Amino acid sequence: MIQNNLFYARGAPMHPSLMVIVGPGIGQSVPRGLSVDEPAPQQIGKKRRGPQPGKVRRYDDSDRALYLELEQIMNRTKESCSAAALILAESGKVAGRGMHKSSAKRLATLYQHDRRGCSRTG
Repeated sequence: MIQNNLFYARGAPMHPSLMVIVGPGIGQSVPRGLSVDEPAPQQIGKKRRGPQPGKVRRYDDSDRALYLELEQIMNRTKESCSAAALILAESGKVAGRGMHKSSAKRLATLYQHDRRGCSRTG
């Protein structure tokens, strides 16, 4: 049931404010009154507050202090860097809040970047 570029869900008529205009691309739909090129209403005039994601590195110093212990675990157990970091995280030695898996991933990523000489961006 297509009328004037508007469609109805499951054949039931919708309120005009809920209707969607189908955009030029396949699978693209845009809220009524906006074009495909315009930003969504929640993006207009709202600026994200606080630092940019990845700029504040709160736990880098405490993570670097664990490098020796991380290498010892890797050498002793022949585990990968990620597995050794998870062992440290589950033992409560990695600083930070959240899941152990997230802390271990942060520690392993920092270790690998520092050891390979890659520059950290973010």
